[in-house]
Parts: sequence; structure tokens; C-alpha cells
Amino acid sequence: MKTKKVLIAAAFAAVTLLSGYNYVQNNSEVKLSDLALANVEALASGEGGDCRNVNGYKSWKTSSIWGGQREFYDCCYNLRSGYSPEGTCI
Repeated sequence: MKTKKVLIAAAFAAVTLLSGYNYVQNNSEVKLSDLALANVEALASGEGGDCRNVNGYKSWKTSSIWGGQREFYDCCYNLRSGYSPEGTCI
């Protein structure tokens, strides 16, 4: 009977220790370098990619009864395919 109580106490202690360790690991603060912070700030402010392709299209149809699908560039210089692109980028 005494060994059963000891085993229960040991199991309880192990679960408590693992829970505490998991809590500490999940609540640790992530520190970013100055370079990483500058990159995040540049991407958030729009410095990263210029989406002003004046020859690109804003929208396009994805299905059509007549005509074939063709390739074109969107406002962010990404090659797309579709039917009858519409609206130019400014």
C-alpha cells in the first residue's frame, strides 16, 4: 500500500515538473536582432516590393466560354494566366 502511494506521488511530481517546464518554454520571450527588426519594419511599410507595374492588370476573369486563356502580368510583376484581364495599375 505504501509503494502505491509513493508511485502516485512520484507520478504527480513528474507531471507537475513537466507542466512547469512546458509553461516556461512557451512563455519565453523571443528576441529579434536589429537587422531582423529593420526587415520587418521595411516590409510593413511597403519598402520591400513595389506593386506599381503600370503595364499590369488589376483583375481578370478566371473562366470563359469563348476565347483562350492567356498570360499577363499583374500589378506586382507576377505572371498570371486567365481570360480578359481588366483595369490597369496606377
